[in-house]
Amino acid sequence: INLNHNWVVGGSKLNEFVFQYADFNNFISSRSSAPNESFPNGVTIGANGNTPQTTAQKKYQFRDDFSWHVTGKGGLGHDFKVGANFINEPRLFITFNTGKGATFYTHIDNTLTGPISTVTISDGNAEANIPLKQFATYFQDDWRVSDRLTVNYGIRYDVISGFNLDQSKNPNFVLIRNAAIAGKFNSLPAPVAEQLNHFASDPTLDKNNFQPRVGLVYDVRGNGKDIVRAGWGIYTDVGYTNSNVLFAAADASGQGFGTVFNVDQSAGIKNPDGSFFRVGPPLSNIANQNQASPIGPGQYPLFGQYVDPLLQMPYQMQTNAGWSHELTADTVFNMDFVDSKGRDLNTRPRLNQRIPGTTIRRISALLPTPLSPNAASNRPALSVGEATYAALITSVRRRLSKGLGYTASYTLARAKSTIVSSVAPLNSANIQNSAAPLPSSVQNGPTNGSDALPP
Repeated sequence: INLNHNWVVGGSKLNEFVFQYADFNNFISSRSSAPNESFPNGVTIGANGNTPQTTAQKKYQFRDDFSWHVTGKGGLGHDFKVGANFINEPRLFITFNTGKGATFYTHIDNTLTGPISTVTISDGNAEANIPLKQFATYFQDDWRVSDRLTVNYGIRYDVISGFNLDQSKNPNFVLIRNAAIAGKFNSLPAPVAEQLNHFASDPTLDKNNFQPRVGLVYDVRGNGKDIVRAGWGIYTDVGYTNSNVLFAAADASGQGFGTVFNVDQSAGIKNPDGSFFRVGPPLSNIANQNQASPIGPGQYPLFGQYVDPLLQMPYQMQTNAGWSHELTADTVFNMDFVDSKGRDLNTRPRLNQRIPGTTIRRISALLPTPLSPNAASNRPALSVGEATYAALITSVRRRLSKGLGYTASYTLARAKSTIVSSVAPLNSANIQNSAAPLPSSVQNGPTNGSDALPP
């Protein structure tokens, strides 16, 4: 549903109101209830291992913008605009029960009746509703100082709630919080200790999202043939839920979902009588070989994720400058420089790494009981990511006859980020740098030194 109302007031004032409502429901089920069987030749039959999946969303948006023009006041005139935007998303419901209701078999050979190397069953009910509320307000002025100079300035403010979860039902969060209160993490490298000590705090809303912006356009000669432009601003964004609260919200529900039965013998699983186990006979034949971590009655595995109670929303500081020059009446040359610095990017660093030369996990070693699962995948969602992007963009635009034209452009860019893939920060022994588990900036592009911008 989309409703708009525009109201012209006094000839130079305009109020624009927008209401939007969206309702989305998606359920993906498996077409087969048969066991999932995979073979060495890559063939898989039976139930779909990526089902069931559910996504449901309800969203309401209310937006109002009011603009007006004022003549003079230090120049030719001002075009002011002020507005507010409210988005209420009471339902963002997602399930994570992929593979539930099916038994998974891995065959040693490519025959249906051949021996089996792995049998897996997952159970539980991992689901999460992540209600979000977004509020924003802004003011801006397009100030026409003269026929040759226009200055744009303004400020925006955002508040987003819903990421500060109640995690009291998540046993991993409780362990981390109690350890932070007790000062257990102070022996870790300073950047890690600082972040984990956040968990001693109560959930706090990120309220410092003030975003000033300023820009200008100047006609150098007053004839429109040389235009200089520049701008600077801060821009807050909504944290991508996959990088922060998605799996943590499931763990916060206190339910859990994961592997409850796992028998894995690469040479083939054997029945009690020594024969090979195959698809068909009851799993009770091999129940005593279950390698899944024991869990209490009615309890299921956790994803092993939890959110920093002081989580910040990501933002970027962007600077740009450009020049346009008319070469001929139908040809224009453009040159622009862009520099963008991303800060408070949400990421989930793998802090629970092994202490080099041991099988002991660094974070679990400081706790009264190990994290569950006690693996590198057990990790917090933090707002510690950084990124930079710098680019020089040149282009030529030419207008041809009969409405045709062409544009030729070249971009020289460099991007750096502290957020990389889960294995990139690992060395050949699959161990992260214990002194600096929060990875340093990694450069992506250009492809060779001759293309690189100055550091």
